[in-house]
Amino acid sequence: MTLNERLQEAMQHEIADLKEQITNAKYNYLGAMGDCKRYEETIAQQAEAIRLKDAALEKIACIGNGDTHGNSIGNCLAIDALAIQPSPEILQARDERVAEAISTSMSTELDSEFLIEGDEK
Repeated sequence: MTLNERLQEAMQHEIADLKEQITNAKYNYLGAMGDCKRYEETIAQQAEAIRLKDAALEKIACIGNGDTHGNSIGNCLAIDALAIQPSPEILQARDERVAEAISTSMSTELDSEFLIEGDEK
């Protein structure tokens, strides 16, 4: 086998390896996107649960008073519960944790697919 033939064969193997790495990265990316979709669905379900809880508390806050908040102990407890809201800082911290978890997951997957020659991972 000539030098050119060996070089061509080596290049073909390298191209095949790169194609496989690209395919693996694509599937990892699609998997991460699937995870994001599931997280979105979970958040939507949680938002709906909160909406239903708030609607029930609103009814309790008005028991015995039509559409107006009452002043009984039960009414006041429901009104106080309705006033509890997560602070923007808590929501932002949660969002940052989710983003970091996704980033770490993607980074770990991609690192395992694209090891640089000579890396000792």
